[in-house]
Amino acid sequence: MNLTTKKKTALVLISVLLVFAGLILLKTASAGEDHQTDLTISELFTAFPKKPNQALVSAASVASGKTINVPILMYHHVGQLPTGADAITTDLTVPASAFVEQVKWLKSEGFNTITLHDLFEYSLGKFKMPAKPLIFTFDDGYSDVFENAIPALTQYGYVGSFGIITAKVGHIEGNNTYATWDQIRLASDSGMEMVSHTNTHFDGTNPKYTQDYERDDIAQSLKDLKLHLGTSTNILIYPYGHYNEQYRQAMHAAGVVMGVTEIHSADVNLSDLDEVPRLRVHGRESLATFERVINDKVK
Repeated sequence: MNLTTKKKTALVLISVLLVFAGLILLKTASAGEDHQTDLTISELFTAFPKKPNQALVSAASVASGKTINVPILMYHHVGQLPTGADAITTDLTVPASAFVEQVKWLKSEGFNTITLHDLFEYSLGKFKMPAKPLIFTFDDGYSDVFENAIPALTQYGYVGSFGIITAKVGHIEGNNTYATWDQIRLASDSGMEMVSHTNTHFDGTNPKYTQDYERDDIAQSLKDLKLHLGTSTNILIYPYGHYNEQYRQAMHAAGVVMGVTEIHSADVNLSDLDEVPRLRVHGRESLATFERVINDKVK
């Protein structure tokens, strides 16, 4: 092997290593939503090509009036950071005082909250949209959200939509304490919306899960919500924001009609409610940044 060939081989190897490192970093950032991931390093190469098409709204759907501008805010924890919180937990935790300021500002700007189900009903022509609609969503069902976010929402006449991992209800896992069924039921009875975040919080793009497993897990979460709350839902918030075509088929087979993603946009394509976008709210986000993001996305 001559020197030129050796150099070319070395460059190829370096390129492969850089791609591999990039995939790991990308997966780490994506998995940060819920503190953990069940993807192994070897599965990264098969999982990532299955991520959804990022082009949510086509020119045709805009021209036909099949889109609506609705900022859907995504939260996880609302409360105090635990001792020794890592970067991921810090990013996922909005201080209660900051959340109150955000809600107060939204109210002063004339935003009116609706639920995810209201959005679905609107797509069917069965719901009249208020001026400046907005949706609050909270992933995972953490107890601090029920203790801190709901009082603030109620104070300003707002409602929220809460993604519940039904198998984790009432559990404590590390620094994460999940709300109990009593807390969830009380919130539901007060007008808050509870939707599925699956039963076990599995990653929908992990190839180890069969379509039957995915369907049964989602169906179980819907059954649990119905059993404990007396009301049913047909809406799913994707764990990790991950899904693919197999996952979409599985959730439809389970009875789901709307899938909520983490894609950063406020333009909802009413022709494809499997890809409802949201705007993530970060833990250390200043009120000025929060206002700028909302103003940038509201049309």
